[in-house]
Amino acid sequence: MFDWTANEWCLLDGMSSFYADFSGSGFAGRIAQGMALLFLEDKGYAYVGRFETEWTQRAATQNRQWPADKSKAPDFIAENSQREWVLAESKGGFSSPGKMPPIKGALKDGLSQLDGWDKYINPQPIKSFAIGTFLREANDTSGETSLIAFVDPEPETPESPVEFPPDVVRRANYASWLSAMGLDEAAARLRAGDGEPQRYELPVISVAGRRYAVSIASVMPRHPELSSREFWRDFRDWPFWPLPWLRDGVDIELVGLDLKVLNALSSATQSAAASELMALEPSEWRDTPADLDGGAFYGSVFSDGSLLGELRLQRPSQPFPDFEWIEVEL
Repeated sequence: MFDWTANEWCLLDGMSSFYADFSGSGFAGRIAQGMALLFLEDKGYAYVGRFETEWTQRAATQNRQWPADKSKAPDFIAENSQREWVLAESKGGFSSPGKMPPIKGALKDGLSQLDGWDKYINPQPIKSFAIGTFLREANDTSGETSLIAFVDPEPETPESPVEFPPDVVRRANYASWLSAMGLDEAAARLRAGDGEPQRYELPVISVAGRRYAVSIASVMPRHPELSSREFWRDFRDWPFWPLPWLRDGVDIELVGLDLKVLNALSSATQSAAASELMALEPSEWRDTPADLDGGAFYGSVFSDGSLLGELRLQRPSQPFPDFEWIEVEL
């Protein structure tokens, strides 16, 4: 899909029109949402939640109706270290060779979707972002390169806003990470701020001097070519131990949270939870490899204390890491 050898992020040749109709627009939309999240991270907005979910939940309890002049809501609500909020709507697309990306039209649509929503929330967001991601093919030199464009209009005068708790964005942010870790019940309790905590046992890894409790999202053998005759021969013979197709090591996809974050979340249904959650401070965002005993971590450590990436183990040339295990209540 992407040409990772190019100097700038771009599509492989032919991929701008490879997916038809809804498949193409849907895929471009998912990429645009991901890039919008990274854009917000880069702007200092460490905590992000899905806006429509949070607004409708609180509007229902406050007997507020969906605004008559709105058909859609923005994608995200985000918070920075000063506890200031913004709304964000993502747009995007793939540019065919020789054609200009629809930047103005996409951002206009984004502004239309954002228009006026900030006045229906209290505390009111300080601004809104319409963020567009437009990707070109690697050898398309007819116009601008792949790019991100944005506009950030100022807020409007409040109008019968729905009241949001001060910790709502952080709860939504970390609930999403707990769900990604497979802890859906804990995520639901965190969102609701209610429920009896349950005990979980999780492995811990250290990356760049910080400790993270992690869950495994996937496991993939490290093999030069997964479609080769040798791999399939080894796969056929897999009942014989040790597994020959793991001889080159294994890649383990991890999702996790800093232990300091988990400590704050562990009391999320208790009275002190809000103060502990709001006391968290964004940290430095890292996107570089980190050496570990028996392997290396390749991925991202985000400023909210979350971790997403790949643990590459070089077994048997190096020993398998002896992970520490902890118990947490969430």
